[in-house]
Amino acid sequence: MNRRVLWSIVVATGVLALLATPLLLRHVSFFRVRQIEVVGVQYHSTDWLLEALAIEADQNLFAAKRRIERRVLELPGVMGVKIERKMPGTLKIVVAELRPVAFWTTPTGLAVLDADANHMDYDPAIAGFDLPFVDAADTVMLQALASVRSVDPALFEQVDFATHRRDGTVVLHLGERQILLRGIPTTSQIETLRAVRDHIAVTGHSYNQLDARFDHQIVARGDGD
Repeated sequence: MNRRVLWSIVVATGVLALLATPLLLRHVSFFRVRQIEVVGVQYHSTDWLLEALAIEADQNLFAAKRRIERRVLELPGVMGVKIERKMPGTLKIVVAELRPVAFWTTPTGLAVLDADANHMDYDPAIAGFDLPFVDAADTVMLQALASVRSVDPALFEQVDFATHRRDGTVVLHLGERQILLRGIPTTSQIETLRAVRDHIAVTGHSYNQLDARFDHQIVARGDGD
């Protein structure tokens, strides 16, 4: 037998061994799941997620990984999941959740909305929610909030509630102050708005309203303006 054939046999044997190893280890009790770590959960309860997964007490670390992933992805508000194994008996579940945008008070209680005005099956009582309120399930207003958060998270955190006027103006209410937007702001508009706010903070000036509805300029208004 020449060396090339022998080497091919060795490689093939190694590949088969690697493929067969997880199948063989599924029946080894040493790799029974003893601990489950959940990472990335902010808007769900970890206990709720584990209860929904219903992982068996004798679950093997190398068994049913894809089945667990499918179960997680079927849960409301989950957009991605990664399952990691940590020897000898820890299963790590890394979850990517859909991010809510705002609270909306309805006749039946407090609703959690995403940027497309969909009701999210989240429990507002769970720690981790710090969202502004809106006065309607309005997609323009919600997408405006989502845009602000993606570009300037610090500003988003200061918004108490938002409203959408008939003329198309989205108003962000920050305590006694207001920021006026022309519908859904662009990244450039939000960055300009941040620069203006930073400049005002550095110079010690104050404002009651920042009007960002115009192209290439932001109008600051104070008392009496």
